[in-house]
Amino acid sequence: MRQSAAFESARDFWCCNDIEPMAFRKPVITTAFAGPDSIVTEESGILVPPRDIERFVEAMNAMMERIGKYDGSRIRNHCLERFGEKAFAQKLTAI
Repeated sequence: MRQSAAFESARDFWCCNDIEPMAFRKPVITTAFAGPDSIVTEESGILVPPRDIERFVEAMNAMMERIGKYDGSRIRNHCLERFGEKAFAQKLTAI
């Protein structure tokens, strides 16, 4: 799955594992809990319940079937709009 990234974690509240591949135009499979569920959309990947191995495997199969339907540029742009340098600077100056 070089064309995507898959992570199963119930502890990565910073979501760096999800944001980094998205910045490189890659869709992700990740667990749906506080954090990733506000970052990953249908356009950028698949969310699965934490610790649900069967759903994770299903998501991997689904990702392989539709990998060509993800728009890498849209994934990257969405990521940069929310987490890029400019977005970070705006949030920091708003404090």
